[in-house]
Amino acid sequence: MLNGFKNFLMRGDVVVTAVGLVIALAFSTLVKAFTDNVITPLVNALRGDNAWGLSWQITGSSTTTVNFGAFISAVVYFVVFMAVVYYLIVLP
Repeated sequence: MLNGFKNFLMRGDVVVTAVGLVIALAFSTLVKAFTDNVITPLVNALRGDNAWGLSWQITGSSTTTVNFGAFISAVVYFVVFMAVVYYLIVLP
């Protein structure tokens, strides 16, 4: 049973997929840092305030908030990440 599992793991497809996932994770971290440290400050500078600080308190509690700014930041991150993946991997 263990020998069959080892053979499955060492097949070329599984190893290539694992390497691809590790590279994607590292690249995702790079794009996240770019979004947080370059894109967000540029948008904040254009707006003149903290654009991602959009939140709403639920029932007056300071601990229960809906943070729309974090969601907008995640959407920008996703769009930038998918655009880079498309232009660097899919298109060529």
